[in-house]
Amino acid sequence: PTIAYVSPYQAIDSLEVTVYLQMSEDGVIYCVACQDHGSGTTAPTGNQIKHGNGVYDAWGKVDIIASNLYKGYIIFQGLAEDTAYDVYCFGVDMSGNGIDGSPAYAIDQTKIDATNRTVHTLAVFVATRFYLMTPATGTVRYDVEPATWNQLLPSSWGQGCLERRTIESWRTPLEIAGAQVVNHASHATLGCEGLPAVPRLGGPFLALLRRGRCTFT
Repeated sequence: PTIAYVSPYQAIDSLEVTVYLQMSEDGVIYCVACQDHGSGTTAPTGNQIKHGNGVYDAWGKVDIIASNLYKGYIIFQGLAEDTAYDVYCFGVDMSGNGIDGSPAYAIDQTKIDATNRTVHTLAVFVATRFYLMTPATGTVRYDVEPATWNQLLPSSWGQGCLERRTIESWRTPLEIAGAQVVNHASHATLGCEGLPAVPRLGGPFLALLRRGRCTFT
């Protein structure tokens, strides 16, 4: 069997990547994503890819059947943001024959090398640990994501064969349940000094400050 990447080829997000593949006959495609630390990566063997052995950052497989036109996709999750990865794949048909010629013939590692596809996750950093500390309530954790408060931004973005479909936080106002927002963003010149104090009791409160004006420790 042979495998190839097919349209739309890949979908890139900040923490996951999806690759789209096709095999020449029924079987299973296995893939791994290996982080490139700057000096490139070495392709694993077909056996390592199939069984998830060796050094890799994400692994997946997809069944290939005729009713789906021998096409499928694999989602790599748990990746790091703004990071390069090399994807390698290995295909096996229903008789157990691999794209590298195994087990009937001598293994041709170049067939695995040829499946390499370099992807780069998006640099969209999400605040996953955000804590507000007050004397009255102690430490309270909130799950927040960045937002621009720009209602005119689209809910999806695409360029060429790439598409990002989960950018709702780019156009939706930030919502934090159970807290009051104290807006200091209009103080363009005061920095972190001279800001009015928040009311006593009744918290917790979240202070909204102009970016670049304050240093937090």
